[in-house]
This record gives sequence, structure tokens and C-alpha cells, in this order.
Amino acid sequence: NPPLDDNTFFLMYCYKQAEEDKLGLCLWGTRGFAKATFIASLKQWTALTKGGTSMLIVKEKTNLEAIQNLISSSLTNIHPAFKIDVTQSDWDSDVKFGIKYKNNEDLVMAKIAIRNAEGGKDSASEKGAGLTPTGYVMDECGKYDARKILKSALISLYDEYGARCTYLLAGCVCAGTKVWNNIGELIN
Repeated sequence: NPPLDDNTFFLMYCYKQAEEDKLGLCLWGTRGFAKATFIASLKQWTALTKGGTSMLIVKEKTNLEAIQNLISSSLTNIHPAFKIDVTQSDWDSDVKFGIKYKNNEDLVMAKIAIRNAEGGKDSASEKGAGLTPTGYVMDECGKYDARKILKSALISLYDEYGARCTYLLAGCVCAGTKVWNNIGELIN
């Protein structure tokens, strides 16, 4: 097991604070601040402890593959007391966790719904909508217009008490990052 480093501790501290305050969290950093590791850990923790459907919005296949590999590695090496089996592994749409019975039927306990921020048939205004998620992550949110997707999800993320789940917007400043001004115009 790798040692707990300052980045991991800081990310968990910020996440727990946002959870207590019933808010979302935006993590914006540079390369090497453990974004993929944190997202993979958060997705697996949500599946294991909260069940339901957790949303993951991605843009680039390489980032999704990194998250997939981290979750797969963790599930291979996890203590049996915390193990949850993958019953469907379609990293282009849905990953389901639960129990597969001998008659080949599944008891789905948790699901990660995966949406491509710019691909597929849904428009940006529909990609985040339609679910009441137990977790919500938008990865590489600086490389697409995350505002439209987040706006479509807000009705399902909030109730009269605040955020139903702590949603996470994550990105880094690197090649491909888009910049909008305060009135929503793309400036680069």
C-alpha cells in the first residue's frame, strides 16, 4: 500500500468538508496531484458504501482507462470483507457491481453510469440529467463546457437541504484546457 501523502490527505479533507456542508467540490490542479487515483477511489467507495447509481462524466478515453485500471487493480487486491463483484463491465456506458447468481441473474447493488462529455447522441444539456445519483464526478471539466452538463444535473443533485451527494468537478491546467469568460464566451 502506498503511503498517505499530503495531496491525498488534502483532497479527502476538502471532500469531507464539502460533504458536511452539503456542497459540491471543484479540484483544479496540475499534473501529478493524484486526480485519477482520487476519482477511482471515490467511485469505488461510493459503490461499496452508498450503492445506487454514481455518475462519471469523462472526455478522454485515456483518463477513463486510468480510472478503470485503478478500480480493477483495487478490486483484485481488496480484502474479501470489502469486495464487491463487477457484474457488468462496459466502461463506455455502465459498470455494475453486485452479485451474480448461479442462474446467471444479477443482483445489482451499485452502478457507475459513464457518459462522454462530447460524444454520443445526448446533447450537453442532457448528459448530466435523468438520474438521482449517489455520487457525481466530472473529469477533465476544463476541456469541455462543463457548465451546461452541470446545469442539467443540478435538479437531481440538490434538494431543499442542499446537495444530495457531494459532486466533484476535477481538472488540471494542461494542453486542451478551454477558458470561458464570465458571460460564457469561449476565449481560446
